[in-house]
Amino acid sequence: MITFSFYFFVFIRVLCMVLTDRKQINGKLIYKKYVALIFQIAVLPLLLILYVNNIISYYRILYFGINYFLSDIPGIIYQKDYKYLFHHFLAFFFYYIAIYYVSKNLYTYILKNVVLMELGSSMLSIDLIFNYKVIIKNKHNIFLLSRVLTMINTYLLCLKINSFFINISIIFFFGLLMIHNFGIYQYLKYKSRK
Repeated sequence: MITFSFYFFVFIRVLCMVLTDRKQINGKLIYKKYVALIFQIAVLPLLLILYVNNIISYYRILYFGINYFLSDIPGIIYQKDYKYLFHHFLAFFFYYIAIYYVSKNLYTYILKNVVLMELGSSMLSIDLIFNYKVIIKNKHNIFLLSRVLTMINTYLLCLKINSFFINISIIFFFGLLMIHNFGIYQYLKYKSRK
């Protein structure tokens, strides 16, 4: 599971940490936001292009996602950001299900969820690169839309999975994730009014 992608993200994290001199915004290390954006709006789209062109496998994308989250854990523990650690645990669970329990004919559902979730999550940091009023005022709406579309896609995925246990597990952990994400949505909505 720990592959080139893990070391790639460790390198990117260290590079961003050095370049930002460990500066913080609202008590959060800014380098983590840059690393997230690199994954969400550069690496992930590139991986999807490679996948669509049959250059890499479905699993390669998922392992990149796992290793992106895994490389973030030391920073989360250092900052004692346990809510974020919980978020990563939920992400690991979904990646685990996607790798070991989803049949090939359902890969598209999984990849849609990965893209939708990461696109929505990019709204937490996007203003570091694109600091336009229209983006800042609508980050919460884009985030919410990504979560609603993910819920619909997850529902369609569950309809196609024949395992009661897997479906219940997905619904339970997805529900926890959406509760956590509702708090993030509220925060983004509040920030958009400033």
